[in-house]
Amino acid sequence: GFGCRILGRRHRGNHSLVASVSITLGNIAQAALWVTMREGSKYVENPYPSRFGISLHYHPELTEADVRAMTQQRAAQIMTAQYWPKGAEALPSCLAVPLLSFAVLDGPVSAVQRLQEALAVHADGEIGAQTVHAAQLPTANDLLEVYFGTCMARLHGSPRWLTDGVGWERRQMR
Repeated sequence: GFGCRILGRRHRGNHSLVASVSITLGNIAQAALWVTMREGSKYVENPYPSRFGISLHYHPELTEADVRAMTQQRAAQIMTAQYWPKGAEALPSCLAVPLLSFAVLDGPVSAVQRLQEALAVHADGEIGAQTVHAAQLPTANDLLEVYFGTCMARLHGSPRWLTDGVGWERRQMR
């Protein structure tokens, strides 16, 4: 598992141990499937065609028919290939789902910058030794709560808040 699999206030189990387990390629694939499950399989047009969190607006290489026929596995492959931040495998495993989820919404560089803000390190959007080290220090619950806060602050300041932010926040609380 991921330790803490979701952001926000509902954490399962005792996660007072330091968040030190690294992410594996298996965790990345699991995280992508988890994110697609939370996005839902329903085809929607709000305002662009999307399914499983993959929107035609951000994927011009796809057609509307591709989006309609999107499978959870294909969406997970796209998320892993296009949104998983470079170097994130070195981070604690409890970050796999929230990091990928925010990267799908706001881009991988922004997702890493929000993490770096949460860790009070230089927010350059690249995962390096300083970011990895800082992410090992807090407990998983503390790390996730602060990361969620920096993501929410970013969304609240965005003109996309009503179309993207409200739904993202609701999904994180599931």
